[in-house]
Amino acid sequence: MLVPTAYSLLGDALHRHRLGLGIAAFAVGPFLGAGMALMLGGPLAQQTRWQVPFWTVGGAGLVLAMLLSWLPEPQRQDAARPASIESRGALRFLREQWRPSLAVDLAMVFTAMAGHAMLGWVALWLMRVHDHGLDQATVYYGASVLVGGIAGTFGAGLAGDALRRRGRIGRLHLHAAATAGAALLAGYLFSELAPARALALLPLLVALLAAGLATGSAALQEITPPHLRGLQHGLAVFLINLLGLGLGPLIVGLASLAVDRSGGALGATMGIAIPAMFAIAALAALLGARAQRRAAQALD
Repeated sequence: MLVPTAYSLLGDALHRHRLGLGIAAFAVGPFLGAGMALMLGGPLAQQTRWQVPFWTVGGAGLVLAMLLSWLPEPQRQDAARPASIESRGALRFLREQWRPSLAVDLAMVFTAMAGHAMLGWVALWLMRVHDHGLDQATVYYGASVLVGGIAGTFGAGLAGDALRRRGRIGRLHLHAAATAGAALLAGYLFSELAPARALALLPLLVALLAAGLATGSAALQEITPPHLRGLQHGLAVFLINLLGLGLGPLIVGLASLAVDRSGGALGATMGIAIPAMFAIAALAALLGARAQRRAAQALD
């Protein structure tokens, strides 16, 4: 419920030429949360019990939620409409704009699939392939998520807004470039690199992942009328959670077991599966980039 509602509110609060930066400020949240949870959770779990990090993170989330409840509601851009008019408008929009909507959704799903696969397996990869302990692996990966997530989301937000003002290419072109770069880098990173080189490149891979996710959210926002933002982002979040979160870690795990039941093929499997996910995301974004840019200009 949070993400579709938040994106709908952001669309009302922000000018369209500043949309990328505003969405980046929201999209950086998961990277901040995951990075700090990894950096604190691994050492905490090793020193206490594995449940303690979950209690700690959950309690902090409740406190933040209560603080956010005091924020004022932004002025809505569109008046409330009857449910019948809303439903007809949604169906008409999906019929007319199915091509850019599908392109953004597919690009986001496969980018999220790669991201969740990384979140699920990178710490274990550092432990198995590079012989780090649990506390070392989670601290290193958590720091990479923090640094790369901040750089990628805000960099993509600023770059996307600059492209939007110039009007030459759209945000999906930027998404395609980020995920194509991530595909190449992931294939190299999860090969048998020296530990120091792998750790140095890990923040860059996270930054490219974060750039793709932040750019995709802004691209979807700028082609959607105000009264349909919640529905459009709700559908995207449903697909991302069902397919991205549901299949990303599962594919890597099953493929690794299929190759080697002892789990020794984890690095090789990640070096194939994660780049393939990024590559499909880049292809979907590139094929739909022109339609997305035209839809954004038409909505303006």
